[in-house]
Amino acid sequence: MSPKPSLFLLLRRSLPVIADLSSQVVLWVLEIMLVGRLGTGIPFGPRGEATLLGTEAIVAVGTVQLVILVTTTVLLTFVMGALVPMNRYLGAGQRDRANHFLGQSALWAMLASVVVMAIWLLGALPLSKILIAPSSQAARVMMVDYLRLLAFFAPMIVTNFVVMSILRGVGDTRLSMGVNLFINSFHFLGATLLIFGLGPFPALGVRGAALAGGVGHSLGALITFTLMLTGRSRLSFKRRDLSRMVPRTARRLIAQGLPMTVEQLAWGLGMMGLLAIGTHLGTRNAAAHISLISLQRISSLVYTGLGIAALTVVGQQHGAGRLDLARAAMRRYSFMAVTGGALMGLVFAIWPAPLIRLFSPDPEVVELGGNVLFILAILQLPKALNYIGSYALRGLGDTKFPMQVILAGVVLFQLGLGWTMAFPLALGLAGLWLAGLIDELVRAALVIWRYRQRSRPRLGPAGTRAA
Repeated sequence: MSPKPSLFLLLRRSLPVIADLSSQVVLWVLEIMLVGRLGTGIPFGPRGEATLLGTEAIVAVGTVQLVILVTTTVLLTFVMGALVPMNRYLGAGQRDRANHFLGQSALWAMLASVVVMAIWLLGALPLSKILIAPSSQAARVMMVDYLRLLAFFAPMIVTNFVVMSILRGVGDTRLSMGVNLFINSFHFLGATLLIFGLGPFPALGVRGAALAGGVGHSLGALITFTLMLTGRSRLSFKRRDLSRMVPRTARRLIAQGLPMTVEQLAWGLGMMGLLAIGTHLGTRNAAAHISLISLQRISSLVYTGLGIAALTVVGQQHGAGRLDLARAAMRRYSFMAVTGGALMGLVFAIWPAPLIRLFSPDPEVVELGGNVLFILAILQLPKALNYIGSYALRGLGDTKFPMQVILAGVVLFQLGLGWTMAFPLALGLAGLWLAGLIDELVRAALVIWRYRQRSRPRLGPAGTRAA
């Protein structure tokens, strides 16, 4: 019998994933901080006079980030659809079959990138009118400028996102971490220079952030493909998998990946709906709401990193028939996630106003966000368990249940209860986040219960245990 996975081994699997994911999350948070100081001439720091331009820019860029997030959730069809069979094949030592799924996913991503480019170019203006209230007209203009400029880089962004997500999900975390650290470092440096026009560079405002991001992701895509074609990654492409579609593989990608896509798309659209509700509470409420979302992203990256690692370990151990090791890993990942959630909640509870002030020097935004941050602190524990349970279920091949739970949560709690608390009950921004807390509590209880049911050994015809 194989030894149970040690805490050190699980951390070694998780930390590169967390570092990888954190680079993107931290970049988006820093980008919000940068544009929040437009008009002050100060890239960072809480000092400087608050400007309406900076507050509007927070709303614009935060909205674009949600649009990008929703776009990438659609692409998860090709990521999650590939990861479930690929981890099974790798666990069984069938590397060639895993390579086939990687190549087919990359091919579909290239085709999807053309559609993404068209949507970002043509849909920028309608989306701005749907997501941003008429009172924030400047935010609408900045959002359209950002999204349309980024659209020209969509082919490289989309393809690299799919390939890197798959490599991360099969355990090639050092490669994905290195490439994403480069991309996001380039994006941050370029955005700092181009937003404010430092040194010889022109001051482009939010368009500077878009340009820096597009160039950084394009360079990262070139690095990714170079490393893979030169054999420096765990998996590699084959020409035939990139040049022709295999219908049977496509059907399997969609069957395995679509539930995760629907789940995450529902969540992303729910976040968009909440943002639209927030903007109708006023521009400063919307800026405070985006600041809270940014802090939530920072905490969620820990749970996501642990969750992806749990998916990888549980999936591969399950594929190899070692159910006891899969359950042992799940228990340890749950412990690490709850510990991380408790620490993040403590930080949010102790320093509410200083944390919001990092995003905006506007006193009203700071007060609005600081008053709600205690809800975000309480929310961390159920959210941590929700992430681990959902990813572990996917590792077992159960992708439909997390989808069903999040669909119900978005409709009933995030949007239905959130709107009710914000307007009829007059709780405003606090009402949106109270509804989110209730949603996380219910979902965490359901996914943990489901995992316990699915991970129990089944008895074969003779009363023996079967995988």
